[in-house]
Amino acid sequence: MTLEQSNQIDVVYNPIISQLAQYREPQYTIVRATRPGMPRSLVLNTTQFPFDNVLVRRAIAYAVNKAQIVATAYGGIGSPANNIITPNLFGYSAQVASQWPKYNPAKAKQLLAQAGFRDSGNGILAKNGQKLEVTYASIASTSGNIQDQIVQSNLKAVGIQMNIRNEEQAAVLADLQACKWQMSNQLFVGTDPDVMYQFLQSASIHRSYDSACYHSPKMDRYLGYGRTTTDPTARAALYAKAQQLAMTDMPYVPFYNIQNAYIVNGRVHGFAVDTQAFWDLYNTWVSS
Repeated sequence: MTLEQSNQIDVVYNPIISQLAQYREPQYTIVRATRPGMPRSLVLNTTQFPFDNVLVRRAIAYAVNKAQIVATAYGGIGSPANNIITPNLFGYSAQVASQWPKYNPAKAKQLLAQAGFRDSGNGILAKNGQKLEVTYASIASTSGNIQDQIVQSNLKAVGIQMNIRNEEQAAVLADLQACKWQMSNQLFVGTDPDVMYQFLQSASIHRSYDSACYHSPKMDRYLGYGRTTTDPTARAALYAKAQQLAMTDMPYVPFYNIQNAYIVNGRVHGFAVDTQAFWDLYNTWVSS
């Protein structure tokens, strides 16, 4: 940031969020662009306790305070995610987004009770003697740590103990593909709704990032037809059904539509971002 203020550099990518207010026009421009694809989402391993129970997965969706995460961990840059794909993708269903579970801890507790979990005596729920305790794998970072602590607090408030395990990026990515942990988080950048094939199609288990080990023949059909159908209206209808099913089955809980932020010095002209929200300097020039 000091280098930017002394005019030694012209563009800052991913700046320190708390310092953005210092940079004002006309000397600086703040450029923001939503990263398309899968929002940052909680991964709920559908093959492991307790997320082999869809009621528990749905409870997580009600338990997490997305607005708090965006405001506190990301300084208000970006927005709470209410669908399995971002709003800037073709085929995004606003109707599904309007139905997606919103923050409601009381509803989360109701679903957990419906799933058979009861207070074990210390505020953590249990069923048949097994505590509602999960291991959550994550990559340590300033914003990521705050985000994870908010999720941990949100889940504890409804009776779930979440133990955070920090790993290096390579290890987390390998573990995601292996469906190793009960819970984690991920995103997936893509400019077409076919990106859902990478994390919702069962053929992507252990091959791409169906990290929830989610297997639904109906979802497989929707996504398979979606990538072979050329008619835009038909494609949009298929992907709307896929979004609806993702909400019903809840293998992931999307919580953050990521925005890339850039501080651009006023002497920079023609600065642009590409379709994936990364900088495009092809037509950019700097005045002396």
